[in-house]
Amino acid sequence: MNQLFSDLHDGGAIAAIFSEESFVDRCLRFERALASVQAELGVIPTEAAEEIGRVASVDNIDFPQLRQKTRSVGLPLVGLVSQVVRLCRADLGQYVHYGATTQDAMDCALALQMQEALALVGDSLAHISAALDALATTHQGTIQAGRTNQQHALPVTFGFKAAVWNSGVRRQMDRLGQVQQRASVGQLGGAVGTLASFSGVGHETRRRLMQQLGLAEPAIAWHAMRDGPTEAVLLLSQIAATLGKIGRDMLMLSSTEVGELAFAADRGASSTMPQKNNPVAASSVVALSRMLFHAAPMMLDASLVENERSLDAWYVELHAVPQCFRLMGALLGQARTMLEELVIDAEKMACNVTLTGGAIVSETVQMELARSIGLNRAHELVARACQKSKTDGVPIAAALVGLHPGLEEAAVASLLDVARHLPFGVREVEAARRDLTAASGEPVLPLMSV
Repeated sequence: MNQLFSDLHDGGAIAAIFSEESFVDRCLRFERALASVQAELGVIPTEAAEEIGRVASVDNIDFPQLRQKTRSVGLPLVGLVSQVVRLCRADLGQYVHYGATTQDAMDCALALQMQEALALVGDSLAHISAALDALATTHQGTIQAGRTNQQHALPVTFGFKAAVWNSGVRRQMDRLGQVQQRASVGQLGGAVGTLASFSGVGHETRRRLMQQLGLAEPAIAWHAMRDGPTEAVLLLSQIAATLGKIGRDMLMLSSTEVGELAFAADRGASSTMPQKNNPVAASSVVALSRMLFHAAPMMLDASLVENERSLDAWYVELHAVPQCFRLMGALLGQARTMLEELVIDAEKMACNVTLTGGAIVSETVQMELARSIGLNRAHELVARACQKSKTDGVPIAAALVGLHPGLEEAAVASLLDVARHLPFGVREVEAARRDLTAASGEPVLPLMSV
């Protein structure tokens, strides 16, 4: 990718976890831990384990040489193990990678990467959720037009909208907690997963190895069943959908014609139009979400592993997983920036609610009339009144009285007051925050009454 754009959409700490050096470091953690456990069990000499622990460090690896060997072999472990073997003194390097296969090391490295990266995803989502909760509480009573199919529907409050956004983020956080556990499962099985090469202590070796690595022990080899990494990546696309929806809403609300939201004035300049303040972060959120939607399904292809191993499927995964996590790192960074730069114009929101002359709350009039004349008749009557108001330029209340003389214009005008809808938005924000309190166990301050 062009470095200018990769810097703009930098994946940050999450991307760093999937760097070349970070991957090799985790493979070497596997090798050191495996040697240590095998020494404890008397499978290899203690002196060999100590020597492997001393030299199997990322600082000792010749990366140009490793890349060259990887091009030749097709995977990096042969070259990596060869370097560690040569680094060991005497003949102790013969015990490096003892009984293990390439996929054992790489799958454990992947599990370690996902474990750490998903924790960072969770941290960012927690920050985003806190920012949305602050918007919900601050703007619980900020009236705003609710829109369906790009048209005014009924009034909401901006706090209600933020609480709805936050509910989606919280559900993704719940899913993340479950996926983290399944993604943090290690792998040790040898050539085909049966632990045949581990001197009769394979299960104990695997148990102790996972303890040392901080990973969960698998019940059976999963090297040919890739649902763990696939689930993690597909969850990233779900998170992207939630954040992308928020970004899309903000883009629409920041358009010149709507003008209810804006972003930091010192970003988004145009090369030709001096008045422009383009929504860089919100646009990035939507774009990065879309990219994740296209990248994540590669993991479904990567799941089609023939028998006990499939190099072509594995290559797909080796590209898809880092790419998706890098995109997620960039997306989370831009989402946090979007919320930090957000500027809310409550006056414009209140002004926009009045654009239809009260038609935005015509459902309230309809439901009141339905008590006496039935819902279908009421719907038809109010629809005719709204159309008459639009074509003849008369208030909706007057138009309705003209069509149904038994009504009092003042009473109808009272029903068309948008402020009547404020308590509904406040009530829903309060309900959502009570659920949040119950889930977190932390007290949430009550909202002010409207």
